[in-house]
Amino acid sequence: MSTRDAREQAAYGHGLLLDDGDLVLEAGRLVEIAGVQNLRQGLELRLATPWASDLLDVRYGLDVRDTFTAALPRPMVKDVLRLSIIRSIASDPRVASVDRVLFDDDPEYLVAHPGVEAARGDVRTALVEITVSPVAPAADVADPTSDPTTGAAATVQVLADVRW
Repeated sequence: MSTRDAREQAAYGHGLLLDDGDLVLEAGRLVEIAGVQNLRQGLELRLATPWASDLLDVRYGLDVRDTFTAALPRPMVKDVLRLSIIRSIASDPRVASVDRVLFDDDPEYLVAHPGVEAARGDVRTALVEITVSPVAPAADVADPTSDPTTGAAATVQVLADVRW
């Protein structure tokens, strides 16, 4: 394992690879992930988990309850969801900042993804692209002149299928 990989694993952790919520087996063994890949999976899992449904951490998950309190038009629902997504993602200690939250029908999303048409389906679902800046891994203690951000992911993109 390279020094950069070790620093990223220390900063972003390691875990087991999930595929649509299921553990992945390869040659009869559970597949492990680490570093930025583990961070991305953890953030996706956080957004897929209903708020307060984890009995060990009731502050974990995505809160979509506020979208049910009134008959709000889609733009207002998206604003409420955007705030909830930011609150949920920003509570992860591995995230330094949430830089952008784009819904699949936002003009910025369509510009960033040419050829994709605006979502016209169910008004209670959306594909959301979240861009975060992770915390920088610690500097290499063996090399005091090392830059802790060298080789670290400048940003991490997370896709979430949000339903309300």
